[in-house]
Amino acid sequence: MVVVFRNDSERVYNIIDMKTKKTILVVPDVHGRSFWRKAKGFDGEIVFLGDYLDPYPHEGITMETAIVVFREIIEWAKVNPRGHLLLGNHDWHYIYPSFNATRKDWFYEDVVRDIFSQNSALFHRYWFADGTLFTHAGLGKGWMRWIGQTNWRVALDGADEKEMFACGPERHGRQPASSPLWLDFRELDPLRPYFLHRDRLWLDDEVRFQIFGHTQLEETGDIASEQGWASIDSRAVFEVDPTNPAETLALAD
Repeated sequence: MVVVFRNDSERVYNIIDMKTKKTILVVPDVHGRSFWRKAKGFDGEIVFLGDYLDPYPHEGITMETAIVVFREIIEWAKVNPRGHLLLGNHDWHYIYPSFNATRKDWFYEDVVRDIFSQNSALFHRYWFADGTLFTHAGLGKGWMRWIGQTNWRVALDGADEKEMFACGPERHGRQPASSPLWLDFRELDPLRPYFLHRDRLWLDDEVRFQIFGHTQLEETGDIASEQGWASIDSRAVFEVDPTNPAETLALAD
């Protein structure tokens, strides 16, 4: 199913069922959960959208368990070259200790930083295939303007650690725009009041669609979607044909 914005003042969502063609698997924010294991037997490209740690207290997952799951993902990725591990804001603040997101575990901070340091070659800021850009939270035009870039590859490859952790007003940050680690899809709502920050996703002749996570959805398996993008932080594995993502993105079989 896909959740799309409906043009009314209450921002109610429509639900649309879609058929799929299995080409790439996409694993949204893990946060210590086990749902990602559904992807382990897949013979193809698998993209993780980041945020492996900092579990939600109400889900009953401890940080110790989250670290065990994280190590399992890393060991799996070491022997699966078609697995691509992206970074999220809840990963960035362990790699660069001067940054903080909610639920950062100070007790395990050094342990987690060492894990990232020892396996840094496995992690990436983005993944791109056939016109579809995969990031943790989405690449917005506002952030591109803020860092003074017009080339998305140069921006994502070259942004420094502070630019990459830029957090805008929607998540109570101080920067004028949110980075691909922090963009909240609610900032993309065309009906958002004028006095709140609004942004648009970066799309061009090369990037025709974006898939990301970060903003958690209420129902497992939901997708928040508008023209040119889809947000899938809903505790499930998805499959998509990146040449036609708008019509093929759906829950994995």
